[in-house]
Amino acid sequence: MKCAILAGGVLENKEFYRQVLSQMEFLICADGGARYAQDLGVKPQLIVGDLDTLTSQEVEEFRKMGVPIDQYPSEKDYTDTHIALLKAIELGYQDITLLACLGGRCDHTIANIMLLALPEALQVKIRIVDEQQELFIVRNRAEVKGQKGEIISLFPLSNRVTGIKTEGLKYQVPHGTFHLGIPIGISNCFTQEKAVINVEEGLLLVIKNN
Repeated sequence: MKCAILAGGVLENKEFYRQVLSQMEFLICADGGARYAQDLGVKPQLIVGDLDTLTSQEVEEFRKMGVPIDQYPSEKDYTDTHIALLKAIELGYQDITLLACLGGRCDHTIANIMLLALPEALQVKIRIVDEQQELFIVRNRAEVKGQKGEIISLFPLSNRVTGIKTEGLKYQVPHGTFHLGIPIGISNCFTQEKAVINVEEGLLLVIKNN
């Protein structure tokens, strides 16, 4: 079962998002993401957040459509997208795609990328997707499909990532180790149509360009 979370970041190519959402069984909108859903012509199964982006009229329209809405205080520790992700995990979804999570405010973009390392999601497949790229975390092993010459970047999302071994990529990680703050894994590329990435310890952020 696949779940999508639609946030309030940048969303440009509507047909791309319609196609992604057509493959999902459940849609959670994080506050303003509900406005995107309406624009895309899809109905959310749940809306969560402090609702500071939606107007009261928009909220009422969704209620009339029968969409459940979980409203939270505006002063809270978690972002609306964070709450939506926790809700998806609580509902038992093991394959979660985050949409409209990049662009716009830099702080929200960074916060959303950090959600890929959410402790509650150790056994859950989570990815951030937009028209240009796909982001996900490798904790142990991952197989990534691509085209020869396609760009893929690897970054540490923990203090150290060790035991990194790759197949199907042009450049190997020096000594198999990345240190936080030293972004030397940028702009690697596929030499085959599938890459294999192994990690012994730490959190490795993968950004694959589409």
